[in-house]
Amino acid sequence: MFTLPNLFSRLKGARPQSDLIAPTGEYTAAAVLPPEEPDLLASSLRERADRDAPMPAMPCDGTIAQWRETVRATPSLARSLLRQGLALYDYGQYDEAALDLGKAARIGREAGLSSAECGLAYCALGCALLAQTPDSLEAALPAFQQTLRFLSQTQDFAPESLLLGLALLQQNRCEEAMAALKETLALGPEGGLFGTDPALAHCALGCALAAQEPGNPETARQEFLESFRLLCQNGTLRSA
Repeated sequence: MFTLPNLFSRLKGARPQSDLIAPTGEYTAAAVLPPEEPDLLASSLRERADRDAPMPAMPCDGTIAQWRETVRATPSLARSLLRQGLALYDYGQYDEAALDLGKAARIGREAGLSSAECGLAYCALGCALLAQTPDSLEAALPAFQQTLRFLSQTQDFAPESLLLGLALLQQNRCEEAMAALKETLALGPEGGLFGTDPALAHCALGCALAAQEPGNPETARQEFLESFRLLCQNGTLRSA
């Protein structure tokens, strides 16, 4: 049975997951992803929680210095860490961005982030790690798996093809999952694809591609980046 954490078994020469989150540059243990229970995606799909969560977006309304001051004033505020991490990413400071995004993701729900915001934090973290190691997906994949987990909790209305694609991915039927996810993305808003679902579909497609085509990371990388772009484009973070 396919579960999100064991997607790495499909990668050639994959190491244990605990090794895949090793520090890169200034990325340290502060950003290490928390351990999760098996079959998280299936559980998340059953719960379908946080239906009123807003779509997060790239907060380009402040400078890095301003967000650093906010974080200094309220160091435990996950939303401020998330905004600062996104600002650092936007400025190309990927090592520092990974630190803040990892911290925000790690404390996310306990610190009051919505499921959509947690999904954004993990997706941004994955993209920051991809920017550091563009030729390899291994370090970033755990973050994108967590993105799937949280975005699957925010669905107000999920097209049948999206639910099918996620279920097939859960069963490790990656080729069939990709077909269903591509069908989903072809729907567009007029076909019922809206909210966080487009980003979820792109992220799931990236995970399927990473498993199906481990020797061609670029195709999966483009799907992950598109997922991040959509999360940043289509809404706003809740007020800190």
